[in-house]
Amino acid sequence: MGMDVWAVETKHIDSPKEPVRGFVNSLILDGFDDTWGGVVESNAFFEAFEDDLERKAKAYAFDEKLSRDDAEKVVSWVRNLPWKDGAISLNVNW
Repeated sequence: MGMDVWAVETKHIDSPKEPVRGFVNSLILDGFDDTWGGVVESNAFFEAFEDDLERKAKAYAFDEKLSRDDAEKVVSWVRNLPWKDGAISLNVNW
């Protein structure tokens, strides 16, 4: 059985406003069905893959009937995250 140890670097990315805030909140409330993560008190930590998170952003925009401008804000936010090899670990606190 193998074991990997990772160093997690933290860097403040954003204090999102609507509609991005709503999208991030939905990620936390919907759980982590296709990735790993968890919530403790007012902190969520999860890993995401770029293509999956962009797909979720587009689905969120459609489901919430966001305006074209707001939908683009959500998708652009995802695209502009500091991805490393198509993946990212995010810590969200409120």
